[in-house]
Amino acid sequence: MRTRYGPVRDHLAQLDRIASLTTLANVRIGLIPHRHQAHTQALHGFILYQGARPQDTLVTVEALHGQLYVTDPDSIDLYRRQWDLLQASALFDAQARAFLQQLIAEIGEQEP
Repeated sequence: MRTRYGPVRDHLAQLDRIASLTTLANVRIGLIPHRHQAHTQALHGFILYQGARPQDTLVTVEALHGQLYVTDPDSIDLYRRQWDLLQASALFDAQARAFLQQLIAEIGEQEP
């Protein structure tokens, strides 16, 4: 969240967009601040799509060469356990937005 790959205004816009996504009813975004204890490592990005039925659940894995789709129930359970561990360290909803606002304020102060 603190690494900037472009102009400050672009970084601030990205953080603002993430904050707005935390208000959507069908999206859950968790942020893990550096000061929080880590319960696991996120070795790569993934998205867990929870279906109404177990066979409708899907995990997408963000890899360098493209996106992988995981549908095997045992593998999905592995990602579900990983998500549970990550959630234990994360901020969600209003706490996540407050954290993002702090970051936005800090990074905005760096603007020349």
